[in-house]
Amino acid sequence: MKYRRLAAIPFALLATTLVQADDGIVTERPSFVDSGETVPVGMLQIEAGAQNAHDGSGNELTLPTLVRWGVGERWELRLESDVYDRSNTDSPHYVDGWTNLVIGIKHHVGTAGDSGPSSAWFVEVELP
Repeated sequence: MKYRRLAAIPFALLATTLVQADDGIVTERPSFVDSGETVPVGMLQIEAGAQNAHDGSGNELTLPTLVRWGVGERWELRLESDVYDRSNTDSPHYVDGWTNLVIGIKHHVGTAGDSGPSSAWFVEVELP
């Protein structure tokens, strides 16, 4: 039962994301793809979810979470993790554990025109 309570944490954090009604929001869907855009200065954006992978040898459940904080006109600080991993790959027993934390910074280089491609560079460090 402790696992179910833990799984609710990223969703509770997601609910605390503050966005003004007239602001657009660009998400990066943790564990999927990163955009070239950064969040506005002073904005805290939390993106979280649950991801279940299944192949012929077992299941793996993770809780990918990305926290983005705008610290400059084209800069953001980032914290990213799968938070918690539960898998039973090649075993009838589950293996549970906390996952690594990635700390980084992102700089938006620019966008080609109003609807053109956007680019950014990242510097990240993964901590065990």
